[in-house]
Amino acid sequence: MHRLSRSHKKGFTFLLVCIAGLQLFSEERLEIKSFTPAPYSHLNLKGNNDALQFALMGDHTGGGDPELWRQGLDLINQLNPEFVVPVGDLIAGKRDNELDRKDPSYKASYHALWDDFDQRTSRLQMPFFYTAGNHDYWNTEQAEVWQERCGPSYYSFEYKDVLFVILNTAFIMKDNSDPKGHHFDNGEYEQQLYWLADTLKKHNDVSWTFIIQHHPFWEGFARVSDQKAMWKEMDRVLLEDDRPYTVFAGHVHRYTYREHFGRDYITLSTSGADNEGPIETGNFNHVMLVTMKNGKPEIRNMLYDGQVLDKKAAPFITSDKILTQGVEKLALNPRKPPTPPRHNNPSILIPNSSFESAGFGEESYPAGWHLYNNEFTRSNEEANTGSWSLKLQTEKETRPVIHQVNLVKGAAYTLSASIKIAPGSKGRVIIDTSDEFDKTAEFTCLATDSGSWKKFSGTFTNASLDRMFIRCFAVGFSGTCYFDDIALTQISGELSQFNDAAFIAQTVPESMTAGYPSRVTVKMKNKGVAIWSDLGKYGLKNIAPGSWGNNDIRLVNCVVQGIEYTFTFEIIAPTVPGSYAFQWQMQEDGTSFGDLSQKVEIKVLPVPTAED
Repeated sequence: MHRLSRSHKKGFTFLLVCIAGLQLFSEERLEIKSFTPAPYSHLNLKGNNDALQFALMGDHTGGGDPELWRQGLDLINQLNPEFVVPVGDLIAGKRDNELDRKDPSYKASYHALWDDFDQRTSRLQMPFFYTAGNHDYWNTEQAEVWQERCGPSYYSFEYKDVLFVILNTAFIMKDNSDPKGHHFDNGEYEQQLYWLADTLKKHNDVSWTFIIQHHPFWEGFARVSDQKAMWKEMDRVLLEDDRPYTVFAGHVHRYTYREHFGRDYITLSTSGADNEGPIETGNFNHVMLVTMKNGKPEIRNMLYDGQVLDKKAAPFITSDKILTQGVEKLALNPRKPPTPPRHNNPSILIPNSSFESAGFGEESYPAGWHLYNNEFTRSNEEANTGSWSLKLQTEKETRPVIHQVNLVKGAAYTLSASIKIAPGSKGRVIIDTSDEFDKTAEFTCLATDSGSWKKFSGTFTNASLDRMFIRCFAVGFSGTCYFDDIALTQISGELSQFNDAAFIAQTVPESMTAGYPSRVTVKMKNKGVAIWSDLGKYGLKNIAPGSWGNNDIRLVNCVVQGIEYTFTFEIIAPTVPGSYAFQWQMQEDGTSFGDLSQKVEIKVLPVPTAED
């Protein structure tokens, strides 16, 4: 529990949305249940009657300089805001594809990087909230280090009637590559969208909202079209209730200001990196001070050389006609927060109705598919089955549309699909398994076969792959075509369960003092096809209820198939001395599944007396 004291009489609110529960509020103090581990350094807020004031810091890595970072920290201490939020890229992480990332020394080296960063940043006199950048979160192992140290990689809090949302855009950039260099997106970003929609609905009456993230994926910065599509979904979520908000990002080491839908979208420069360049182009080291005045944020950029610039940094304001046109409110129909689609049959890796389900809304990309360009769209113009298909309309070469699937070694699969090419088109379109099983599961449709739906089917046996892509793409194609009924089904071999978990490890004390707390960890691996998420009510269930003061440990963020997750939490020993069992199991909304953790007996000792 974190206890915050204050001297004034009027209440203030600090609410962490992701955590399981909110504790007592009283006139003189605030008690809040923390994340364990926590995505912040501490919660010792000064809590006064002044207007809300906080600081933002830019990138530290990508030419990182510890001395420049120290200057930024000392400047913030002089400014004395209530807390600090960076925009990510805090340590010098790399992709490390050439290294053995499963070797324990690999994660140990990243813990050492974080130890050094935390030690240097501890000179701050106020709370520091962590934001993930790509250098902090390149791969699965680095993500596990983050979770072990900081807990959630996206979260939110409310303070003085202002909502702060810290997002993890590194999900889009995270390198889950296999040896062939294929990049795998596990669907984590889409889960974050569901969480964001739910969070904003719960906090629709705040006076302002700040979105803080690393990558500026709005138009003009997104490097591939699926990132643009995902950010458009983010825009939709933010604009639905017409809330006032501001978005902050980093990554490009250059300060820019843009007005998008009548809101401020600001990319910070650096706060601790070698960033030589003319100040007119936004290349400088600075910290940002944000003060809420009359219900609106006042933004000041404090440069290390003593200059103070406003939010537009007028000498180098970025002008973008595309971004500044049509800033009027979008016409959006009211809707309930969407929920992730659920597929209970683990033998169906891609259902033949996959285009019927949108990833987040009817205007979005299809669920589970990643669109790398604007030439591919989800369309209801033509469909062989149902009402929706995947439409390709292009006059040039395009990048493929992909769908990631997890495979079982030794299992056999059937891939099927339908393709329709519109008359007048030229070239050919292809559906394949990314060159893995082309002899039996590659489908080619020629423009000369236009005018009607063509059905395809093939089988293959997987010998060694853990995962692969299903691709739709064109070769020398111009015109219009439609893809539908794309389905991948496992027909033999060991079948994955929808919900399944493997127990990996735990740290548990041999003995405790009656009535006293102790921190424990339980590590589980997601072996099923379902994504564990906080919205899905996944977590640990105490098999010995009533013994340890906490029977339900909810998951923070999401865990996809094949990924390990460490639950770190506090247990309280029973008040009566004796020997008590400690054992846990994964659950979805109260229903247990998967391995039990190793059962151990913890000795509960009497409370020492003065005579002892």
